[in-house]
This record gives sequence, structure tokens and C-alpha cells, in this order.
Amino acid sequence: MHITDQEMVWETTESGLPSDRALALLTARDGALWVGTNGGGAARLGDGGWETLTLADGLAANFVSALFEDSDGVFWFGTVAGVTRYDGASWRAWKDGDAPQDRISALALGDDGLWAAQGNGGLFRLQGDVWEKVTLRVGRRPLKLSGVETLFLDRDGQLWLGTHTQGVVVFDGKRARQWTRAEGLAEDFVTAIAQSKDGAMWFGTRSGGLSRWDGRHWKEIATQDGLISNEVTALLVDDEGALWVGTRDGISLWDGSAWRAFITDDGLGGNDITALAQDEDGAVWAATWGGGVSRWQDGVWETFDARNGLAPSGVETLLTTPGQVWMGSVSGLSVYDGRSWQQFSHAYGYDVGRVYALAGDDEAIYLGGDEGVIRFRPEKTPPSLHMITINGRMPEANVIALDAGAQAHVMLQGSDIHSQPDDLLYLMRLEGVDADWRQGRSPTLSYPPLEPGDYTFRAQVRDPSMNYAPPVVLTLQVRKPQSAIAIPGLGHVHPGLALAGVAFLTLFVAVVGYASWTTALRWHMRQQAVERRFNPYIAGSPIRSRDMFFGREQLLRDLKGSLAHNSMMLYGERRIGKTSLLYRLLEDLPRLEDKKFRFFPVFVDLEGTPEDAFFHQLMEGLLDALQEPLADFPARQKLQYHLLSEQTTYTDRHMRRDLRQIIGHLKNRTERAPRLIFLLDEADILSSYNSLTQQQFRRILQDVFARNVGAIISGVYISKAWDRLESPWYNMFVEIIVPPLNRYEAEMLMRKPVLGFYEWDDEAVEFVWRRTHGR
Repeated sequence: MHITDQEMVWETTESGLPSDRALALLTARDGALWVGTNGGGAARLGDGGWETLTLADGLAANFVSALFEDSDGVFWFGTVAGVTRYDGASWRAWKDGDAPQDRISALALGDDGLWAAQGNGGLFRLQGDVWEKVTLRVGRRPLKLSGVETLFLDRDGQLWLGTHTQGVVVFDGKRARQWTRAEGLAEDFVTAIAQSKDGAMWFGTRSGGLSRWDGRHWKEIATQDGLISNEVTALLVDDEGALWVGTRDGISLWDGSAWRAFITDDGLGGNDITALAQDEDGAVWAATWGGGVSRWQDGVWETFDARNGLAPSGVETLLTTPGQVWMGSVSGLSVYDGRSWQQFSHAYGYDVGRVYALAGDDEAIYLGGDEGVIRFRPEKTPPSLHMITINGRMPEANVIALDAGAQAHVMLQGSDIHSQPDDLLYLMRLEGVDADWRQGRSPTLSYPPLEPGDYTFRAQVRDPSMNYAPPVVLTLQVRKPQSAIAIPGLGHVHPGLALAGVAFLTLFVAVVGYASWTTALRWHMRQQAVERRFNPYIAGSPIRSRDMFFGREQLLRDLKGSLAHNSMMLYGERRIGKTSLLYRLLEDLPRLEDKKFRFFPVFVDLEGTPEDAFFHQLMEGLLDALQEPLADFPARQKLQYHLLSEQTTYTDRHMRRDLRQIIGHLKNRTERAPRLIFLLDEADILSSYNSLTQQQFRRILQDVFARNVGAIISGVYISKAWDRLESPWYNMFVEIIVPPLNRYEAEMLMRKPVLGFYEWDDEAVEFVWRRTHGR
């Protein structure tokens, strides 16, 4: 139910709500009502009725119990299968109501909203989030627009329309006025409009050159007056008051006293000009058809094309916002901020289509495409640059020491809550080696051997919304190897002599004690292999050591942040790192700072556990894990676990009785409420148990002491086809897929465990990565 100004309105499935069982409500900043439902996904009530998001749209599950809108206007949905981020605020296309649905030929953004013109006729205005179709009247006569080519808002807020066959029309918000060739316009097909500093209006036409209107009189300017071509395509009045005229044959510049021409021979990327714009630094940008985009700055043209990062094919339109230049083209949208490029095209996962028109500011960009208008609101949260290693070494006090003559292998790790890892752009520069910043999507980079000395290395990461992480600055200290070796009793000895002595000694030892020496060496190497786990990425037991654990940091944070109120189910491929995650939690949870709970993790390996021993196995693991907290537990020996004979099965009832006593003791012993977290590995065995056992397990996790008990169960495939709907998988376990490691994590797991013993060649790392992809 929601309340309008006049009445209370009940919303049900009959009115379009996907489910009658509402679990969460949210009023968004735009006034729309959002509802999270039990089984129907999330729904939004807008002016056009209910819009629904479900599994098919990317929602993690259709049971949505929490809704949140962040400061960037992004929506977050809490579901039984995890959290889903909905970026509908960033990219928005209107497909209903009075929104334009055809090709958009022109856009103009003003104080009273966004104006959009369809190429085949029709004028529309967007105010807030509501579209309306606008009908113009010249006198009392409605003006049926047959085709609009361009829109322009003058300094008084009046809207000017350049049409295909109806000349130029101006609309002051109430009335419209029209001029055609009969009234003095050079031609009825108007392609571009601009206003000079003296208030005069300039109009470019398809083949009639320029027309100037000073409010009283018309004036025509054509090739005989100095214009490079009569086929005008774009107009711009720059900050100095000069008029730039883009044509099919180049650019004409009027400085108030004379005309100047620019063509490809002068540095333009192409002569067929499609758009003109000026950025905040005063540079003039010219889009060309097939020749990229050219920038006029300090008296020189510089051209950018696909080789620099511009979306390929012809550029149709330009827009400048503070610090950025936006370019709409046949294949999508590009943006350049002076440092780097970003494409929004099908090739980069953004299906924006062809862009004919652009309008906007630093808050939102509007794109005119083949099927209406798309709004893009770049989010403002910068990404993070977490880690830099060079040759596997972490910086100490922002310094990394390297040996001269060795290659420098740089590895970065960036992340962004709003972006996929592959969407991040890495920028790196080694001063004294790189003339400019190196850019790429790969977080790795290699340098040839460096000369001895100190080098400054800088790195940043950027997200698709052109937000940069703060730069990280390191000092690389490259030093020559020691030229002499200090030997006690002999002083400093030349390395050659030292090596000769070592060789002689080695030969002597080999001759005298080869058998015993090789035996000891093999034993020592085996010990190292066990202690250092050579190599956990290739083979080996799950990782227990913190310094051998790479990746999964965000997953760990999510798990720790949710354990106070939820139980989790981890599943993924074999040898993907699920057990290592449980070991890491086993180590971290006792130290976790939580205002309400003190966590007691209990690791239990269920592999091969018979069904009748399941609850006994759980309690055995609990008592083993809590030896120290239960050392002063007076009733320990009175637990059912100890009292029952070996012939009696330890059941869920016995376990619940024992849990009550254990939790009661822990409550008296700790200031914060105790919370036992069962870490159940190889939990696939649960799928083979009888449904009654499954329900009994559920009761333990939902008993009166459920606040004090949780679980993380892990397996390759845990069946969700339970016989009864009250299965814990349906109402309390959050499902989390453990993905393969990313490239950085996999490479660190290959290199670091063997650091100091042997080194991986880059080719070997690439070979393993291509065949495993983090598995």
C-alpha cells in the first residue's frame, strides 16, 4: 500500500506487482517506489507502472529482502543468494510513455530540461524523469515538423530548430516563429546554428553557405565572400568571439576581419567536418568523417583516431564537459580526458549503438541513438590500487631494492566496486626510462635490465567513469652486485678467488662424503618442499599459512561481514581454494573485532563421514576447537557426547542439549555474545543424507540459540533438490560461488612460495595461466 495526495492505493499482482509478498520497501531519490518481494524479484513503480528485475535481468535471486540506494544513485539488492548491484542509475534508456523511440538527430540541454528532436520529425522534452511531446504553433497554426537536423539554445533560453525543409524555427516556451528562404534565409535545409557575442544568430545550410540574422536583417555569406565551401556542416563561436565554420571541404575561420581556411594539408585529420566544439582550456576540436578527431591548440592541429583509443568509424558529434571531450560515432561513444581514452561500444560490452547527438554536463551525458535517448551518469567513486610488487618483492617504506642486470617485472592489483577487473586501465611510468605514461588493461609490465641508480616509479588505476585512484609512488634502488666477498680471517677476497675456493671445497666434500651429503640434501629439500609448499598453485595441500594466501580478499571481507547474522554455502570446482578459504577463516575469526559477537570457528572435514556419525563428528570438532575456552567448564564430562556408550548413536537431540550447555558457559566467560561458526569442508556428503537428517541439521541452526550458531559449508556441488521447502538452502544459507583466481592472484601464488629457491620465467607463467586460467 502507498499513499497519494488523495487516497491510499493497494498494489498487488493485479496491478502489476510481481508478488503479493513484499519483503522490503525503498523510496528512491527520484521519488520512485522500489519493492523487494518473496519470489518475484525487485520491482519499481514509476509513471509508466511497475518495472520488474528478476534472475533473468542479472538479479542474484528472486527473494529480495533488502534495498539500498547509494550516493552515486546505484541500487543494491540483498537477496538470499548474495548482493546484487543495479547500475540503472548510470545507464538509462526510456522505452515507454511519451519518450522518443526513433532516431535522434539533435539534443540540447537547458535549464528547463533536455530537448530531443527526431530525424523524421517530432520534438520532445525531458524534465526530471518524465518525457513530453511538444507541439509548436506559429501564430494559431500548429507546425508539423517534417524533420529536424539541429537544435540550439541561445543566451535567453530560446530554442532554435534547424529543419530539413521548413527553414529555421525559434521557440520561446510559448510561441514559435519561423523563417524560410522566402523571408531571407539562404536555404530551407539548416544544418547548424550558433550565436556570436553580439547576439547575432548564424545558420549553416546544406548548400547555400551561411546566413546571419541580427534581429532585424538577414545577410548571406558564401564562397565568393571567402567561405571555403557552401556545404556547411557545423558552427562554433569560440571564447574569443571567432566563428568556426565546418564544411564538407575543410574549416573556415572568421576572426572578425578576415577568413582563414584549414584543410588536411594544414594538419586536419580529414576535410569532411561533422562537428565542432571547444574545451575548457580553449582548444577547438573538429570531428571528421573517417579522419578521426583533430584538436587546434597553440596554433597546431593534432589528430586522434582509433590508434589512440577513439572508437573506430566516423565521428558524428562532439560534447565538452569539464576536463573531458565526448565523441559520438557510428560504433559508439568515446571520451578523452587529456590522459587516457575510454570507449563505450559493443566491443567493450556497452551496447549504446550509433550516436548521432550528444548533450550534457559533468553530472550526466545524453546520447541520441537509433531508438531514442540514453542517459549516462558516470559514478564518482574512484577505484583502488592495492598492491605493487616488483620481481615478487613488496615495498618497504616505499622502497624496493633490485639487482642491476635483472629484469624488473611489475605487478599491480587494482579493484573497483562498480567495475569488472578487465574494465580497469593501469597507468605506469618509470621516470628516466619512460618518456610518458604506459597504459593498458594488463596489471603486469616488464622492464629490461636497469643501470644502477635510484628510479621513481609511479602507478595509477582508472575505472570506466574516468575516476583515477590516487597515485602510488615508489623508489627503485638498483645496485651492482658486490665486487668483493668478506671471508673471516682472510678479509675481502675477489669473487673469482672465492668461487675457486668454494669449487675446490665442494669437490673435496663431494669426493669424501658424496653419499651422506646427497642423503642430507634430499632430506633438507623435502623438508623445504613441505614447509614452503612447492608449489601450491600446481599441487599440494590446502594453504594454511597467511603469507601463502593470495586473492579472495574481497570474498573474505564479505564472509566476515555477513557471519554475524547469516550462514553461507561456498561451492565451486575442485582445487579452486575453498578449503584454503576455510583455513583462513579458522585463523582470522578469533581475532575479528565485532561489537556484538566473539567468534569461535570450528573446522570439520566431512569427507567420508557416515550419516549416523554426522552429529558426533560436529561435536567432536567443536570440543577439539574449544579446548581452551572449555578448560574450566565444570559440566564438560556430563555432556551427552561423553555419557553415551559407543553403541548409542549421538543424534541431533543430544547435540542440541550439549550446545545449550556449552553456549551457556561461553556466555558467562566472554563479554560479547559467543557465536560458534561451523566450517564444514567436503559438505557434498550432505546431499546423500536422508531428508530427515537434513531437517535435523536445520533445526540446530534455527534453535533458540540460533543467534549463537552459524555455519559455512563448502563443496563442489551441494544438491538443492531437497524434499521439503523448509530446507536451510531455501531460507537461511547464502550461496557464494568461489571463482577461479584472477591473473594477478594466480601469478603471485606461482612466484612467491618459491621465492629464493627458483624463479619462474614470464613465458612459463603465461603457459600455466593459459592452461589453467586461475584453476
